Amino acid sequence: MRMSNFLLLIMLSALTRDATSQGCTNICPPINFGTPVPSLCEGDSAEEKADVTKVYDVCHPSSGSFSFQDFKGSGRVTVISNFYIGCNAGRRESGVFAHIAQKYYNLYGNRTTFISSLKGG
Repeated sequence: MRMSNFLLLIMLSALTRDATSQGCTNICPPINFGTPVPSLCEGDSAEEKADVTKVYDVCHPSSGSFSFQDFKGSGRVTVISNFYIGCNAGRRESGVFAHIAQKYYNLYGNRTTFISSLKGG
């Protein structure tokens, strides 16, 4: 029985020798099936990739508007999320995002800004 398992292992190894996988990495930009995905990475400026002067409407907790220029400043960090809350994973992750946002606000005050967009559900 052991010899047959060994032969099976050898055959499977030969069949999968050219196989590759994505795996999880922390590289930026992320690689999707060998192709870099356009992304903002650590140290990038959003001004190079987007119109930071565009004004966005706010619907909660109060009505109003903002642009990303409102959050500029030395030593400031703005974190943006976009969640689909029509599934369990999106609902769970949006809750974690809110928890982390509060934690960082308690530590760093208005030097950190967390913006979340919830879609679906």
